Amino acid sequence: MKRISPKSRKVKLPSGKRPQLSQEHQQRIQKFRQSNTPLRDLFREDLTLHKFAPRTIARYLDAAITFVAYFNRPPQFISDDEIRAYLRYQSEKRRLKSGSMGIIHGMLKYLYTKTLREERPVLDIYRTPKDAPEKIILSQAQVAKALRYVRDIRFRTALELIYSCGLRETEALHLTVHDINRAQGLLTIHGKGSKDRMVPIADIMLEKLTILWKSHRHPELLFPAYEPWRRSGAPRTGTLDRPIIGQTLLLVWQKAVRESGFTRTINVHTLRHCYGTHLLEEGASERSVQDNLGHRSSRTTSTYVHQTAKRTRQSADAVERIAQNLPR
Repeated sequence: MKRISPKSRKVKLPSGKRPQLSQEHQQRIQKFRQSNTPLRDLFREDLTLHKFAPRTIARYLDAAITFVAYFNRPPQFISDDEIRAYLRYQSEKRRLKSGSMGIIHGMLKYLYTKTLREERPVLDIYRTPKDAPEKIILSQAQVAKALRYVRDIRFRTALELIYSCGLRETEALHLTVHDINRAQGLLTIHGKGSKDRMVPIADIMLEKLTILWKSHRHPELLFPAYEPWRRSGAPRTGTLDRPIIGQTLLLVWQKAVRESGFTRTINVHTLRHCYGTHLLEEGASERSVQDNLGHRSSRTTSTYVHQTAKRTRQSADAVERIAQNLPR
């Protein structure tokens, strides 16, 4: 992990443009998306019964449509050698990263071994190496400076919550008023794989959430999307029954980072990395940070261990301290 300074610049390595899908392939994908088949329904049902997250189910189904559209025939009639060639095409020719290749491989593995009950040896041979990109860690002062450039109360509060509680973007945006336990200073987080966890929330962050909620008073959501249409100059008062879009939050955050003087590309998940690192620097134990972040393995949490002082204080106290740096 590497801290960045305002003057640091990202060095771009030369790389070719990723080849796009052929026009014929894209047309077949669109056609298949507009139709349905008994096999697709069965695959969706199997994924649902397996308790995959809705987002994973959607990605697997989309990957399956792309796969079938590539060969333009049912998966039962696609050979093992053709599957091997498809994996090589996506990884070598299209140069998909490990995350995208993991979705494709996971989809194929489940489709053939579970839904179709077919043995495909190539799926046991293939492995998806994980990319290990360098984690960029901002200091507490750098985080606070960037947040000051976020002017919309919804986006600013969402980003502050992600940072001060170590949340994933989707975890924060889908929070409801029922997930807050003011008496104990805790949030109930609905994490990946339908795994809930409790995380401490600072008093100042509770105040910010209260101010935000009073600005829209949605009966359920903390971060509802606004009505897309309004008269020019009219206040944004209408809300929708869905949270704000993560891509919009990302664009707002990246714009604020640039305006604050940083030239490296920072995403919203960077705030979660900063949370883990800053808690350890403030003396929280690795185990408490692991619990707060919802990491299954301590090895994941250990990547944040660097330049830390004695880690003996409780994480709830550390949360209070890093939250005090939030702009007022």
